[in-house]
Amino acid sequence: MDIKGKNKRIKREGTIKRGLLSVLFALSFMLLSVFGKVTIVKASSGKVYTADLERLGEAYNPQVTYEENGQKHRISQGNFFKKGDILKAGNSSIYYNNGVVTDYVINSGNSITFDKDYVFVGVSANPPIGTKVEVTEAKFNSITINDSSTTVNGTQYVSFNINSNISDRSVTAVKATITEGADVIALYADATTQITENDEITNRSFYVKGLKVGTGKIKLTSVYDPTKTAECTITVGPELFNIWIGSDDNRVTAENTSGDGWS
Repeated sequence: MDIKGKNKRIKREGTIKRGLLSVLFALSFMLLSVFGKVTIVKASSGKVYTADLERLGEAYNPQVTYEENGQKHRISQGNFFKKGDILKAGNSSIYYNNGVVTDYVINSGNSITFDKDYVFVGVSANPPIGTKVEVTEAKFNSITINDSSTTVNGTQYVSFNINSNISDRSVTAVKATITEGADVIALYADATTQITENDEITNRSFYVKGLKVGTGKIKLTSVYDPTKTAECTITVGPELFNIWIGSDDNRVTAENTSGDGWS
């Protein structure tokens, strides 16, 4: 009796263990499945551009657009395409040229993903196919300031140029740094807004304000391509102002020397 009871107990315990193992295995499989699904889900962050060919009577209207906040925007020459952005063929096929691949056909409804940064050159109608979209590789050549050195008396407007085939302001932005004479000069976006080192200048101009007589230096660095820089030396002189006595023919220019007299 004891041996039979012991055998029954062992068999019952074995059944329970097998049941627990089955449950654990099932749970493990479910967890692996869940985490597996989480890890393989990837969302595309590229902006989607669509090329369409609209017929207006006997004429054709080719265009490339994108949607933002529910509004459709048509792009123009110089638009910047980032690596990862998508070009989709809308209501007709596309002839696509990027300077290396010529007349590559993208059928209506299909798309390509840009493999590097490009600039939009233009779009034209090609009725038998649809639209012809041409892009070129983005090139940021250099930054130039209007003067490599200048003198200010008080506050002076300084402009700079971007030599690039990119027109998008978010790409042609620069950051300005005072590399010497931070107590001599200050940078302003306008008459009242001071620029800090983390601010991006997008309108290709700024102001330099003299704080005291001395020399300061500024450096502009491209946000898009930090290897492209430009520098300018700023000499701050005493503030100048005019005194009119009688008429313009008797104009006298006086130099303020902070209470040290007139010259």
